[in-house]
Amino acid sequence: MTNLIGSFKNRNLLYLGLGSALSPILLFAWIFLSLDNAAFSFVWRGLTQVPHLIAGLIIFLLAHITLAFFLFRGKKFCAECVAQMEFKLNNLSFLSNHDALTSLYNRRYLKTKIETELQRAARSSVPFSLTIFDIDNLKGLNDTQGHLAGDRALKLAAECIVQECRETDVPCRYGGDEFAILLPDTPKSGAYKLMERIRKNIASKFLKEKVTISGGIATYPNDAKNFDELISFSDRALYFAKAQGKNRICLYPFERRDVPRNDRFLQVEILNFTDKKPDIVYCENYCEGGIIFSAPTPYEVGDNLMGRIILDKNSSVQFLGRITRRLEKSKNRYQIALKFEDLVGDGRDRLRNDVML
Repeated sequence: MTNLIGSFKNRNLLYLGLGSALSPILLFAWIFLSLDNAAFSFVWRGLTQVPHLIAGLIIFLLAHITLAFFLFRGKKFCAECVAQMEFKLNNLSFLSNHDALTSLYNRRYLKTKIETELQRAARSSVPFSLTIFDIDNLKGLNDTQGHLAGDRALKLAAECIVQECRETDVPCRYGGDEFAILLPDTPKSGAYKLMERIRKNIASKFLKEKVTISGGIATYPNDAKNFDELISFSDRALYFAKAQGKNRICLYPFERRDVPRNDRFLQVEILNFTDKKPDIVYCENYCEGGIIFSAPTPYEVGDNLMGRIILDKNSSVQFLGRITRRLEKSKNRYQIALKFEDLVGDGRDRLRNDVML
């Protein structure tokens, strides 16, 4: 191209007043008129073979046509280029933070958000929770129906997760058949409620395949103090859920010292996730760490229960706890030991003060 322009300048057309401006004009025209090499060479040979004056007039007209094209078409052309570039950059940003199969956030993005949430929670003293869970029996589904069926299960599970999450939550595909959700400003009881809804929603979608989920929950700062502990403790709770028979959500148990107990006979309402009315049981004794109550229902060791203890007509304490012991006292009557995992508000202080009275 440079040699062609050089040879054209040797045609002594400088007297037309075009000078060095000829090269960028022709280059600009070539680009915007989308001429290929053959077409440009044809035009070039035509210009170099006509008399000087005619060639000058043609170049003059070509420059004005190019200028008009730029004014009327160039702006739109540039806008389209910018729009395409923005689209590609946005798409690249999305792919860097999201899982390609499920469109949930990926593991790298989750780590960044957890680190940010740790700093924010340390300043505001507000708890947050992390849950890690996976799909039970996904390998069996892949082996019997193929990996495409497994992919559909993962995508359907992701849809169920997104349906239940808030805008502030960070749902993530952690890897393989594992998922994780970061729940800002959420105590353990709130995280458990969310995960129970997700668990039942997914189970209802896979009745024939019998696909379920098992998960674990850990909370900052009651359980974990940093990123590694949050991941590790949530994983431990997940493994415990698997060991207990799958299709359940387990809480990471943080230990407490033995404390005095109160033998007051109190009514306890156990939240039933299938019926609107709670199960009514009666407390044999309690402390700030847990309760022992009598019930006709044979709750399983490891089950998580939510409910409230009725202290008096105007006062109650809401709790989330895990069954640690079951003893059959008589026919259809069981003694159940429950360890508190979370108490709403000042519930722990109220129970402690009530025990000390």
